[in-house]
Amino acid sequence: MRVGLLEDDVAIQEMLLLVLQDEGYAVTNYANAEECLTEMQVTVVEPVPIPIDLMIIDWRLTGSISGIEVIQYIRNNPRLAPYLLC
Repeated sequence: MRVGLLEDDVAIQEMLLLVLQDEGYAVTNYANAEECLTEMQVTVVEPVPIPIDLMIIDWRLTGSISGIEVIQYIRNNPRLAPYLLC
């Protein structure tokens, strides 16, 4: 299973990354919402496979885009919405 991890706290990010990898998951790590959304926009525009099976998103990201806004972006894109389980 491929997991996307969007977490801006480095300590939490590293801990989750280690735990997920130890459990055998392939993890794509995103340090901020902009990086994550840029990759997802490419997926929506170009006919490429979705690079993840499950997304773990920090609810309260610091910066100009919150975790809630990332979820709204996913929910509002028909190609990505089936991957949203919240």
